Amino acid sequence: MTDSEDPLIEWTEFKKHRSHFFALIGHCVTQYQSVEDYLPDIFAAGLGINEAKAIKIFNHVRALENKLAMISEALTDAAEEHQLRWENLVMQIRAAAKARNQIAHAKPVHHGGGIVVDIGDKSVRRIGSDRMKLHKKDRDSEAVWTTEELSAEYDRVSELFGHLIAFVRRLKGQSVPAHLDDPLESKTPEVENAKRRRRGKRKAEGS
Repeated sequence: MTDSEDPLIEWTEFKKHRSHFFALIGHCVTQYQSVEDYLPDIFAAGLGINEAKAIKIFNHVRALENKLAMISEALTDAAEEHQLRWENLVMQIRAAAKARNQIAHAKPVHHGGGIVVDIGDKSVRRIGSDRMKLHKKDRDSEAVWTTEELSAEYDRVSELFGHLIAFVRRLKGQSVPAHLDDPLESKTPEVENAKRRRRGKRKAEGS
């Protein structure tokens, strides 16, 4: 028996994996909360009002979509670049919220490694290691989160949080540190569609 086939070693490695798995769940949920908790700061910067006052106003709003709508209203007279950035950030926030809800309400499942039975010498050997995964069933589909996907989601939300900080700094006319920067790609389909919607809205308001 090799070290990789030693049950004690395999169990020890699985326990490390399992601890990492559940830690990532907590990291993803709490990091998303940082994003949602930062929304009053964006609202305050958009209106140019005191942050404490903005928080009092925001405390009356519970649903995420209502909070995003309030910020969008606060930015109606902002520069087009800011409005385009915000529309892009809104899509990222919605995606992060959806992922957070899946992760927070999913069921952890222990997936055992495969087993191969050799009929000739009547031997049994394992292929692959035990792994934990999150399963979240919806009406028509099932989302599955591995440790790799949880880690990637944490990185995405961490980057999003940095972009929100950069956005507020831009609204306030402050410089943006390079590690927080989120270059606005003017030729992406999302940005081009947003520009067309804005041109159509201005044309309708002028008619």
